[in-house]
Amino acid sequence: MAYFRTTYVFEVLSEEPMDDPISLEELHYQTYEGHCSGQFVAETKQEQLTEVEMVAACHNHGTDPEFFMIGVCEECQEKDCPGVVVCPQCNVGEHGQAAETHIADHGYCRECLRKWQLGEEGGEDA
Repeated sequence: MAYFRTTYVFEVLSEEPMDDPISLEELHYQTYEGHCSGQFVAETKQEQLTEVEMVAACHNHGTDPEFFMIGVCEECQEKDCPGVVVCPQCNVGEHGQAAETHIADHGYCRECLRKWQLGEEGGEDA
């Protein structure tokens, strides 16, 4: 996945210093309806970030990196995904924390446990 940081420079002309920091809503109000003049200046700066740089930028903004799905498994969307867990009975791999918990608690995947509970093959006595 690619991550980007885009920087816009917005210049404000006013009779008094502007608040720092200022919200986008207040900046819009002051320059479009208030008593200030504003315009974008210079070129927009856009740079590609690594995942580590993006995490640091998120923390700097006060944003949780999970907003961009950073540190989240792409397959199951879990933050603490253990990866693929294989059932010892059927040797079928399941993905995610729920599969790991189920196999840890019951010893088998949901399908093998279901078969055992119904008296079919698989499960604890197989």
